[in-house]
Amino acid sequence: MPNATVMATARRGERGLLRWEIIKQKDGRSRGFAFVTMASGEEAQAVVDKFDSHELSGRIIRVQFAKRFKKPSPPSPSPPAGETRHKLYVSNLEWKVRSSHLREFFSASFKPVSTRVVFDSPSGRSAGNGFVSFATEEEAEAAISALDGKELLG
Repeated sequence: MPNATVMATARRGERGLLRWEIIKQKDGRSRGFAFVTMASGEEAQAVVDKFDSHELSGRIIRVQFAKRFKKPSPPSPSPPAGETRHKLYVSNLEWKVRSSHLREFFSASFKPVSTRVVFDSPSGRSAGNGFVSFATEEEAEAAISALDGKELLG
């Protein structure tokens, strides 16, 4: 397997090899390329110089720096539906806190436009933080002054 030979050669001959990943198809066969991470740019350049256009198992291999693709610019930031620009980040929430609890807590003294608790995707568990949006900056500031440090479902 040519890719394993390249990796074994790199491990024996090059210091600074941090990790490598052979890219495979869904059926487990090699797609014919790999990514190698070196400890420094100088070490990476030495590997490129040593192995680019090298013959391996009767084939000429190409070794290059990975190309960076320019990501498209994100659209102008606008708050998610229902949220406003006057949004507070609320942290250190109990795991059992839900958006309805945030709404009740802030609604006792203020008029939140929206409330949202953040959940961790893989586990579905609360991330322990959330957001509360208000119609005006003044109301958001007043909520901070009145409620900062207060306990919710503690």
